[in-house]
Amino acid sequence: MFYMATLPPNLYRLLRALIEDGPTFRAELARALDISRTTVTNLVNQLEDMGLVEEEGRADGSLKNGISITANLGIVAAVVFHISRCTLAIALPDGRILATDSVSLDLDQPAEERTTEGVQLLDKILDERQLRDKLRAIHLAVDTQIDVRQGRVYSSLASARWRAANPKKIFQDAFGVDVYVQNTARLRGLAEYKWGAGQNYDDVYYIELSEGVTSAHITDGIIHSGFHGGAGELGHTVFDWNGPQCECGNRGCLQQYVSVPALVRDLKIVEPTVQDFEDVQRLVREGDSRALDILDRVGEILGRTLVNLANLHDPEAIVIAGEISELDPSILRSIEQMLCARTLPLVGENIRVVAGQLTDPHSMTVRAGVESLHLNERVIDQVLDF
Repeated sequence: MFYMATLPPNLYRLLRALIEDGPTFRAELARALDISRTTVTNLVNQLEDMGLVEEEGRADGSLKNGISITANLGIVAAVVFHISRCTLAIALPDGRILATDSVSLDLDQPAEERTTEGVQLLDKILDERQLRDKLRAIHLAVDTQIDVRQGRVYSSLASARWRAANPKKIFQDAFGVDVYVQNTARLRGLAEYKWGAGQNYDDVYYIELSEGVTSAHITDGIIHSGFHGGAGELGHTVFDWNGPQCECGNRGCLQQYVSVPALVRDLKIVEPTVQDFEDVQRLVREGDSRALDILDRVGEILGRTLVNLANLHDPEAIVIAGEISELDPSILRSIEQMLCARTLPLVGENIRVVAGQLTDPHSMTVRAGVESLHLNERVIDQVLDF
């Protein structure tokens, strides 16, 4: 066993560059590190002998070969629990995914049992790849509010299926590495920021209008999670304190007006034959005036809320995803017009509202978990100092 902290500075710097920037060529490394190509070649040769880097080319020793780190430096894992499925990936610290897998979950199982299924799945993939001793960190995402520091899930109707569980502790005890925790919805926002509609912006507020209303604020690739990880609960900001009862215990939360269940509920009042969201979609496609009026009301209520949000956070762009946003593209245009008209000029004249683009929540969210570790300076330090 050797320790990275004892490596000569240039070897350490080169490894860090390969982790942060990914595979590259000797010439790029020389420019990034401000050293000669000859020195880079000597460093690469030393690290190859140690098994920590490899060349990605045909001609051995060629200057045109790409250079990348190997799994001997360590690996990371991302695990995502989303309703009835657990999806995971193992990856190199530079973000390159080595393998993925998933398992269906029974929601009638106690939360600890479902979490243990995720542990077993990660165990299996690590054993198959003979990489268990290389694991350096885990990113864990669950689909409810969770204390990112302690791993505690707070009891409420919204978190009922996670009651009495501490997923973070279960994974820490099983693998003996640091576990970084995030809400699944925030990772979907990071995925949209990195590879979807937000990739051309530096500061993005992501909103998903689905069974609930979730959100994430990402700046320069970093999710604003709050001190305990409770940030981003846009659906539980109160629109009307005298409004309908919400599962969180308050009244008039935003998701009581602009979510799938709310839209079905409101349309059923004027059209009793409506049973589910498919009926809502059908009526909107048919141009039913009652459905379109209720959809306009959704846009008005969401727009008013976002005026406050925009004045508070001044995001460069707001990305809106989810089933409701897909019903009618004009919702996004009306929201952008409202923001331009009603926010302060510095905000309103520059903000953009765009539709989400990503369609595969499981694979993209777990990829975002890997990316979150890749961007984490503490994880990079752990990889280099083991």
